[in-house]
Amino acid sequence: MRTVRIIRPRMMTLAAKKLHVLLDGNKAGALGNGKELTLQMDENGHDITINGGAFSSKKFTCTQHIPAGRYNYCFQTGFMLSNTNIDGEEPILRPCGGTVLQEDPARLRSMIGVTVTKILTDEKTRDEMRANPQTLIGVYLEENGWKAAFENAGSSVVVFESEYSGSGASGFLVGALNNAAQRAAVSTPESRAQTHAFLFDNYFRFLPDYEITADRKLHFRGDV
Repeated sequence: MRTVRIIRPRMMTLAAKKLHVLLDGNKAGALGNGKELTLQMDENGHDITINGGAFSSKKFTCTQHIPAGRYNYCFQTGFMLSNTNIDGEEPILRPCGGTVLQEDPARLRSMIGVTVTKILTDEKTRDEMRANPQTLIGVYLEENGWKAAFENAGSSVVVFESEYSGSGASGFLVGALNNAAQRAAVSTPESRAQTHAFLFDNYFRFLPDYEITADRKLHFRGDV
């Protein structure tokens, strides 16, 4: 058996709204503001869904796949601005190391961070990296958009790309970079480099099944 720990930091955003946790579509618990929940599961793949309950918008939800294997994970909940949801916010699950991380004011970074996390925990991604152990995943922030790519022996295959003003794989609509924090995160080569480093230091390093290389790419550790 292994565990997935979910922490909900105490914050003002939707403080009175209880978050419901489902494991493979079945009720597994609830998270009030400032609470946490630990789920136990076997080594098969599972899906964790966070939503606001039966009376909440169907768009007020997020799902994180827990890949097959023996790794334990820890996530913390957060919220990201949404133009499509009645609450104005949508929940996210971001990896953490068991200690609450400060909420990220640049929601664009959150979108990229949770989208890449979904890519890294996808079973197809892991099958590719098992079959080709030297494969790395690179994350690139360019002037008008960003991408993630498999890289091996000088070849590169893009597995996901998006404009900054578009919606990510997680379904969150960022809008047109309509605030200073969003624009500042990607407006210059220097800010994009800082955002790239921030993502690795504050998101990806908390995934126990990946290691970060010296040139900030991601390598699958393999099965344990």
